[in-house]
Amino acid sequence: MMKTTVVIADDQQMICDGLEVILMMEGDFEVLGSFQNGQDVIDFVQTQQPDVILMDIRMPGIGGIAATHQIKQMHPSIKIIMLTTFSQDEYMLEALKSGANGYILKDAGKGQLISSIRHSLSGQVFIPEKLQPALIEQLNHTDIKLYPYKTPLTSVGFI
Repeated sequence: MMKTTVVIADDQQMICDGLEVILMMEGDFEVLGSFQNGQDVIDFVQTQQPDVILMDIRMPGIGGIAATHQIKQMHPSIKIIMLTTFSQDEYMLEALKSGANGYILKDAGKGQLISSIRHSLSGQVFIPEKLQPALIEQLNHTDIKLYPYKTPLTSVGFI
């Protein structure tokens, strides 16, 4: 059985270690490495391309959004799921515009983490229900036009 390869990027080692244990317990994931900043992930994907990157939004040096943008330019097929602590994160729309394939809170359970990875691999964007109001608010206050909607969004059908 082919394993899904994953890279973890978070400046908190305990988060990296915990995510690795969760993924390894699942049986069909292989963690290729963990990194504490975006530049190290960018350097890594120049030689090895994982299937998925779990990317913290806020890291020292090059943060998650800038790293996602650069990685997607080099390797658009890599799925990147953003990790954050805050449900009202002001960077959610920027992360999605940079090419992120999903967005998950660090307080999510194992099931939601695994679902976010599997959904991204099937080509879906994963946004937890509790983050949808913040995303809708951000979309309603941007110049992005979501044809054919003429009025502000009030709900959206994310998984």
